[in-house]
Amino acid sequence: MHRFARFISVHHKLVLIVGLLLSIPAAIAALRAPINFDIFSYLPSSVEAIEGQLIMKDEFKTADTAFVMLDTTDTAKVLKIKDDLARTEGVAEVTWISDLVDPGVPDSFIPAEILELFKKGQHSLLTITFTNPAVTEETQNAIASIEKYLGPDKPFTGMPAFVYELKLLVEQQKVRSIIAAVTISTAMIALAIGSLTGALIMLVTVGIGIVYNLSTNFIQGEISYITAAVAAVIQLGVTFDFSIFLMQRFREERQHTDDKVEAMTHAIDKTFSAILPAGLCTMTGFLALAIMKVKIGLDMGIVMSKGVFCGVLVALTVLPAMTLSLDRFMKVRDVSDTAHRHTGLARWITEHATLMMVLFVAIFIPATIIRNKVEISYNINDMLPQNLPAMQAIGKIESQMGSVEMADILFPDSTPRFVQRQVLNEIGDLPAVEKTISLAQMADAAIPESFIPDEATKQFEKGGYSHAIARLKVKPGTAEGNQAVSDIREIIKGHGIKNALVTGTAAISKDLVDASSPDLKKVDLLAVGLIFLIVALAYVSLSIPVLLVLAIMLAIFINLGIPYFFGHSVPFLTITAITAIQLGCCVDYAILLMSRYKQERRLASAHDAMVVTVAGTSPAIIISALSLFTSTFGLVFISDVSTVKSLALLIGRGALISMFVIIVMLPAVIVKADKLIGLTTRGWNANAYKEEN
Repeated sequence: MHRFARFISVHHKLVLIVGLLLSIPAAIAALRAPINFDIFSYLPSSVEAIEGQLIMKDEFKTADTAFVMLDTTDTAKVLKIKDDLARTEGVAEVTWISDLVDPGVPDSFIPAEILELFKKGQHSLLTITFTNPAVTEETQNAIASIEKYLGPDKPFTGMPAFVYELKLLVEQQKVRSIIAAVTISTAMIALAIGSLTGALIMLVTVGIGIVYNLSTNFIQGEISYITAAVAAVIQLGVTFDFSIFLMQRFREERQHTDDKVEAMTHAIDKTFSAILPAGLCTMTGFLALAIMKVKIGLDMGIVMSKGVFCGVLVALTVLPAMTLSLDRFMKVRDVSDTAHRHTGLARWITEHATLMMVLFVAIFIPATIIRNKVEISYNINDMLPQNLPAMQAIGKIESQMGSVEMADILFPDSTPRFVQRQVLNEIGDLPAVEKTISLAQMADAAIPESFIPDEATKQFEKGGYSHAIARLKVKPGTAEGNQAVSDIREIIKGHGIKNALVTGTAAISKDLVDASSPDLKKVDLLAVGLIFLIVALAYVSLSIPVLLVLAIMLAIFINLGIPYFFGHSVPFLTITAITAIQLGCCVDYAILLMSRYKQERRLASAHDAMVVTVAGTSPAIIISALSLFTSTFGLVFISDVSTVKSLALLIGRGALISMFVIIVMLPAVIVKADKLIGLTTRGWNANAYKEEN
């Protein structure tokens, strides 16, 4: 490592030029990386609701369907708008009641449950089907034309409209969140180290790492919009650690030599022992998300682990090169003064090690219990911004046309219509169901089958399935919603119908509960296990990884316990990901503390070594935690996606909690466990300062 550090320091101008030149094509590639706005493509295809959703998407084209509510039932006016919309390039067809029943048939002859799908009160509902999938450019252009034609007053919704509005919102909020993170983090670091130039150097370096990372997203083909919304901001906060650790050490080394090249060589050499295991731990924390059944975990895990790798790479190459090249412009606060200001805190913590140890244990036990009581939300709508016009249109349509929460039921076409009718009648009697709608109910004695054109049959029967709808009175993701889906499936099963599928938002939420619940423990165990292994190998110790992981787990449990006390639920994706992310991010602080303690323990007693360790590392840990907090916390106020907001909140808050635990509690635990560490760590006693000295 010393040779590598020496090469970077001596040839810093060459390294900087190469790093900057590589960032140019990387930036171009990053801007062209495709984003996937189809949330259903990341859900586990093995569960019933997703299997049914794929059939609805492929056969019934529901993913390529939008809805428009008009404030009139006048047939001439509705047909005029219907024809205008049908002529829009990219629109396959526009459906209304006139496509199922001849317009000359009086409304009184049409079953109410069918009529109310298209007309109710003074309102009409049109269904628009597009030629191409919702995410294609052709369909998105069609959506833009339709929104322009309809204006803001006519409620317009559906997956194509969601995608169109989501793209605009994500791009807008991504830029705003990055600007907020960059501005606040730069200001905070500049104040902390006393140098705007130093803060800008770190910021530019981390930015280059972000560009390198985003330019490689083509490996996955595309990334989800949720990952795109948080990737740059989280990487900014996470990888600032490595830059801060190196800069802090460089400033310390400058106290001992006027040769900046020599000082940087020693800084890289000594920081590497902390940055490498910290980077590996953070990467494995993110990669643990890959085992989630909801594939956004894999998507986010790969992107963020690549980001950490790029962050370590630029922190050990571009950052030293840029710092040495611009060193004459940097005037920073004396690092010895900074460390001196933390010495009093360090002495107080070590002198009260017993109290801190008792506090650690006293908090850990209840925090573990409370963490398991946090309410988890499995509502798929948490992944969609609620302020989109297309989302708000759902409420407007629901208020006029009735419930839009529906369970889609797919009967195999071998199921007799009279059996379907029996099943739907029983489902309609459930307290959570408002009404049921199907072709089997249309073709009863209330209306002659001759009145039902072929177009009607095509609407309900496709791909070997008959489509029925159960309008629900309950919301997806709630206990009542999950129970309603279970009751519907039990009724179908009770009639011996095989291969029938129940899907829709409520069914997806129910199946996500069943499919994703095991992910919570699996991701936690994998992340903890991998990080434990890396720390154990890095220190050749059995006790050190236990102490460090326990400290971070305490911070995580405290973080997750806060929503419980305020009565808030946490989206399932957030609570599944937060342990892996916070464990991976904030174990950096613990590793930095332990690495410095190991160095100081060779020169002093456990007590004195810890005083120097806390005084020397706490400035870097505080700056790092604040940078992670400030870079992610802006998303809480900027983002309109519940999952993104909650994830950013827990990461930012978790950084501050981890900072407190590592600086205040972990030193006491380490001092009290010093003898145990000596017995279970290879080479510790051979190099450690003897207490009797």
